[in-house]
Amino acid sequence: MRSGSYAMLSDSDIEMIKEVRKEVYENRTTTIQLVVEKDDVKDPITGFPVAQEPDVYACEAIVTEPSALTRIQNTLVESGISLEKGDVFFDVDYEELPDPDIKPQSIRYRGMEYEIISAPHKGLGELNRIEFLGRRRS
Repeated sequence: MRSGSYAMLSDSDIEMIKEVRKEVYENRTTTIQLVVEKDDVKDPITGFPVAQEPDVYACEAIVTEPSALTRIQNTLVESGISLEKGDVFFDVDYEELPDPDIKPQSIRYRGMEYEIISAPHKGLGELNRIEFLGRRRS
């Protein structure tokens, strides 16, 4: 590449990336549940708050437990969050979500509940997934 020239992704590059991503995801996903808490409502007679059941959405995700290579002095470089033992990454494609702007508070996976610590939207060429960082709840 010559000095002063810029490489950009073309529409065909983005389409190729999408196809490759589908192949990468194939046979690597597992089912998780996204838990979206709902605000309490007031009882119409007493006026006291009544807890609502959360919305739970099953979806497929690539699940990754951070290895020693992911850690640099125990800090996740991307967002400055310290990783703890038991933290897990859940990579969820937009196509798996009821809405790409979903804001779950936790994820259920393998009989455990993980609080969502961060949820950056990611993609190459265009946003296409969310990478949730989950921390095991005690």
